[in-house]
Amino acid sequence: MKFDITNVIILAFTIAFLLSLMGYISTTPSNLLKSKRATFLFVGASIIGFCIWAVIFLTLPVIDLIDTDTLTDTFLIFSFIICLTLGAFIGELMGKNQKIQKFFFKSHDTPY
Repeated sequence: MKFDITNVIILAFTIAFLLSLMGYISTTPSNLLKSKRATFLFVGASIIGFCIWAVIFLTLPVIDLIDTDTLTDTFLIFSFIICLTLGAFIGELMGKNQKIQKFFFKSHDTPY
């Protein structure tokens, strides 16, 4: 694929980050149904993860910390995946909070 060493390191970090999230989800018990847990993961990844990525890449050029012309497509894709994974992890942690569960689902004991 002719990646340079920085892209290989970022790819390895991305894969390790995804595997660690999958391991955390599979080994951590949850009192939620699978569909509700998946909802928190999806909302965390799609909304929170995307917002993290957008804030990073919209503010860094403004404060002159990064030049957008030097960013490669692979770096943008891998950083997007990492931010989505981070958002899914945040969504998982939010799903463990009883107050958030009661706010989004009227009764967390009643299966749907």
